[in-house]
Parts: sequence; C-alpha cells; structure tokens
Amino acid sequence: MEYRDIGGWWDPKGYIDKEGHHQQAKLDIVALRLKENVLDVIEVKRNPDKFNKGLLEEKTAYFSSKEKQARKNKIVLSSLSMDDM
Repeated sequence: MEYRDIGGWWDPKGYIDKEGHHQQAKLDIVALRLKENVLDVIEVKRNPDKFNKGLLEEKTAYFSSKEKQARKNKIVLSSLSMDDM
C-alpha cells in the first residue's frame, strides 16, 4: 500500500509541442504516494528503446498546467516495459 491513488490521465484535445506539432496528451500511469507529496508519472512501452524522456517531460508539464493539484507535489518521471514484468 504505497499509493493513495493510481490512474491514467489524458486530454482528448492534445497539445501543440514546441516544434508546432500536435501531440497526444496521455499519461499511462499517474500515482500519488500515500505518505509523501510525490506524484509518480510512468510511461509504459513494450519496447524500452522507444521511451522518450523529453516527450514525457513535455506531457507532464502540460498535465501540470491543466491539473492544479499536481503542482502541489514533487513529480518523479520513470518508465516501465515488458522487461519489468
């Protein structure tokens, strides 16, 4: 019981990245830790080589701009793949 709340998040409209391209605004796992003010944002990929930390940072910044509650927490980014199963 390490987490208070676990789920995913998405904005169906998406967002425009800094290069002017439309991106999906989807976070696979957003988990709020039980005892700390830490929000884990986790990207899940079948192939770990396809993980793009910069893109996850962009999506998380967009998420934080939309969800005021997220700004109250320290955000930790990570990824999971089939290798972690």
